[in-house]
Amino acid sequence: MMRKHLHIACYLSLATLFATACGTPSSSTVASDNSVPKEISLVGFDTPVLQDLLTKHFPQYHFTFYQTYGKPSLSDLIAQGQAVDMVLESYGAFSAPGFALSLGLQYDMSDLVKKYKLDLNRFDQSAIQGIQEFGGLYGVPFTSNAMVLYYNKDLFDKYGVSYPKDGMTWDQVTELVKQMTRVDSGTQYVGLAQLDLGHPFNSNQLSVPYVDPQTGKSSIATDAWRGQWKEIFQTYFLNFTAMDGYQSYLKAHNNQFPNTDTFGKDRTAAMYLYFADTWTNTPSFKDVNWDMVSMPTLKEKPGVGSQPYPAYLCVSQGSKNKDDDIKIIEYLTSDEVQTQYSKLGYVTALKNDTVRKAYATGTDVTGKNFKAVFYDSFAPMPKGTTFDQMVQRAMIKAMTPTLTDAVDLNTAFQQAGELSDQAIEEAKQQGIKQNN
Repeated sequence: MMRKHLHIACYLSLATLFATACGTPSSSTVASDNSVPKEISLVGFDTPVLQDLLTKHFPQYHFTFYQTYGKPSLSDLIAQGQAVDMVLESYGAFSAPGFALSLGLQYDMSDLVKKYKLDLNRFDQSAIQGIQEFGGLYGVPFTSNAMVLYYNKDLFDKYGVSYPKDGMTWDQVTELVKQMTRVDSGTQYVGLAQLDLGHPFNSNQLSVPYVDPQTGKSSIATDAWRGQWKEIFQTYFLNFTAMDGYQSYLKAHNNQFPNTDTFGKDRTAAMYLYFADTWTNTPSFKDVNWDMVSMPTLKEKPGVGSQPYPAYLCVSQGSKNKDDDIKIIEYLTSDEVQTQYSKLGYVTALKNDTVRKAYATGTDVTGKNFKAVFYDSFAPMPKGTTFDQMVQRAMIKAMTPTLTDAVDLNTAFQQAGELSDQAIEEAKQQGIKQNN
């Protein structure tokens, strides 16, 4: 699943920190003299906050901004011969059809980074390693994300159950889910909700890849990885759907696992596992008395949280302004800008403790356990490919029926492997390479 990596936080008073900017495609020209500003074309720099930062700091450039999911699309721009200097894309989007990798826009920035002495040691190394797994330093992290466990304090208070804590294991959280899953006055309550099946797969704590790097086939179909996928699916989903209350919920909701609305809108889920910035872009959270703790850990992986989910600043292969591009990257990843973004509720990709401690301090949301965002270390990111989303879709299709025991797990895994490998072969026949 792709995720829109930039957002305007719902609870923020942006006007107190930044001015607004233009729409999409939008242009801005600010020059400090009578010289003609250099043209810089950016895709994915969607928020007014980001656009305003750039236009004010770089008056020597004339920026044209194109939205990630707007029209013209990145594919349209390339087809039209439009110059694209930089792209800001989430990890999931980077390798997806119609985005940078599949369009051949990736550019190894290693030499450029060395030339301008951009210190990559400032960043969380999982995020750096994640992009390098595609074959080069194709981007530098701008923001990141982490899975956390939200909980509804009112429901825990109502049923006299102690709140979750940082550092809990999945076994401990499963016991909490049992306690909180119940029927009350005809309403079915569940202990845990998640957005979908895909995001926990993406962020899995065992760092299992979608595609086996050795064989080029789906990992779920290989002996080397199948056991780990079973542990992931069992831990994240099947341990809960085995409970009677979940089966009742699934039957009443078209076999869909409890989701964001269950936690936020309906307030019938005690806990919710998703990204640390969800509270900034989900309006229904405003009506929930929520807090957060760290993502539960696996017994064999103590202190290891989810994989990060970065958004990368990528220089385009065809850019004629690469020296200017790296200056923009240097500015946007500076402690100054990263601190400003951290204050707004964006998860920084930097290791800087001062920047991390600034998280959400510029918002009107207080009294939350925001240290949970950085409580554990990130799990390493596995090798990514252009086929990842194809494999993920096949896995979700094959494995969803196991939530209601309509299909047994072994059969589902076999079907997932067959569907995944079929999708990979079809993509290859269309000329799509594993990493272009």
